[in-house]
Amino acid sequence: MQTLVTECEELSESLDTGMLIGMNLITQGDFSISSYQGHTVMTFRTPSIERIDYVQDIALFNKCLKVHQLNERNKHRQDKCACGSGKDFKNCHGKSKYNQ
Repeated sequence: MQTLVTECEELSESLDTGMLIGMNLITQGDFSISSYQGHTVMTFRTPSIERIDYVQDIALFNKCLKVHQLNERNKHRQDKCACGSGKDFKNCHGKSKYNQ
C-alpha cells in the first residue's frame, strides 16, 4: 500500500497552523496530539512501540497515591508502591508526571 503524506505549514497567514494529511496511516503506528503551554503538537511514529492509555495510567497512579497516603497516616516504615514494582513509592509512582 502506498500513501502520500504531506505536511502543510501554510494554513494560516501567521504560519502557526499545520496539518498532517494521510491519516489512513494511523493503523501503522502511534499518533499523538498534545497541547502544552499553548502549543499543540501532532506526532507519529512507526512501528507502534507501546500502548498509551492515559485513563488507565491515572487510575493506577491514584491507587498508588491512596495507599501511600494511608501508609503515611499509619506511620508504616516501608512504603512500597502499590503497583507491585517492589520500589518505594517515592522512587516509583511518587515520581509520576501526574504527581507534579
